[in-house]
Amino acid sequence: MLGGVRAFRNGTELDLGSPQQRTMLAVLLLHEGQVVQWADLIAAVWADGPPRAALGTLRTYASRLRRVLSPAAIDATAGGYALRPGQFELDLTVFRALVHRGRSARAAGRNREAAALLAEALDGWRGVPLAGVPGGYAEARRAGLSELHLAVQLERIALDLEEGRAGTVIPQLTAMVEAHPLRERPRELLMSGLSRAGRRAEALATFAEGRRLLADGLGMDPGPGLQEMFRQIVRIAPAPAQLPRAPADFTGRVRELDRLVDRLRGPGSPIAGITGPPGVGKSVLAARAGHRLRDAFPDGQLYADLRESGEDVPARFRGAFGPSGRWPEILAGRRVLVVLDHADDPERVRALLPAVAGCAAIVTGRRPLPGLPGVSWSELAGFAPDEGVELLARMAGERRVRAEPAAARRVVAACGGIPGRLRICGARLASRPEWTVASLAAWVIADGG
Repeated sequence: MLGGVRAFRNGTELDLGSPQQRTMLAVLLLHEGQVVQWADLIAAVWADGPPRAALGTLRTYASRLRRVLSPAAIDATAGGYALRPGQFELDLTVFRALVHRGRSARAAGRNREAAALLAEALDGWRGVPLAGVPGGYAEARRAGLSELHLAVQLERIALDLEEGRAGTVIPQLTAMVEAHPLRERPRELLMSGLSRAGRRAEALATFAEGRRLLADGLGMDPGPGLQEMFRQIVRIAPAPAQLPRAPADFTGRVRELDRLVDRLRGPGSPIAGITGPPGVGKSVLAARAGHRLRDAFPDGQLYADLRESGEDVPARFRGAFGPSGRWPEILAGRRVLVVLDHADDPERVRALLPAVAGCAAIVTGRRPLPGLPGVSWSELAGFAPDEGVELLARMAGERRVRAEPAAARRVVAACGGIPGRLRICGARLASRPEWTVASLAAWVIADGG
């Protein structure tokens, strides 16, 4: 459904017949087991007017679909047809279930879990819904499903912005605004992303463009959401707070966090380096420390993901404090924390370090970088078994995970204690209520961790 109307059995695609026959199946699928009256089916299948033997043709289509799908797939009732529940796994049903779980997780403050669930839902979207199905009925449902898709995309992007990943979503939001210039929510989120990324002038220009387009095209002013975002941006800028939000299910790392915080509260311009393999939690630990140190660095926390090679990070850092000034001299007299994530180029890091008394920096990378004097490097290891089980329990439910302690420890061991891998496992378990922890362990072990 989330693309062309297609059906598969054991990985093999089934022949669903003519466009009209596919339309009949699509209508029945969209009613999810409810009876569809013959008159409604006829109107949907033959939008330009039915043939004389429309009812007989419907019966033929139903018979053919039963042969292809299952003899029990379609029930004939007095005056209509209905799909028998439980005969299919429908991608639209899976999508809606994942979205529901994602929204519930977000309402409970579990943003990482929510983002994973919404991303999994969006991954199942294969193209234009009901592609190739003709008629006004399909067109109306296609429009509704496309609206749902856009809404879920925007929810996922809003979570990315809240987690401090403005740089990753700005291109997607820019494309959305170009495709839907009169829609206000994508423009509002684009303004937010640009502002969070230190591109305040572009954010204001985005608002001005939207106001002009709304006035010219619809004769109306921007709505409350867009106007409030504009007011937030034009107010006297607060201290920049660019750190990604630490996950609500953050667990463990008590000693590592305490040591890192103590180091950064030291005199001068301390620099702490965190190394370790991918997914071990370097970025999360750095963000957690930065949030704890907000009172020690009241003039702002700056963040850069150095994997984004094309970004002019010094310009963005300067822009966070005003239109003029050089880096790092603009920091003189300020107490600012700088977090440089995923660093692999010592020259680039050196140019971004806040070499000003009263400021501090955290640098994360897979290995220590040479030629950076004054950096105190520490290697981050994977979780101990108890810490890994605790993370799984927070993501997938205490009772569920604690009921199978041995299986939970097998999952932790198979993941090497790497929190990033454990988060993937926790999100997968949370999105599959029919799985046991032992099922998850078997999946992880079979997948090679």
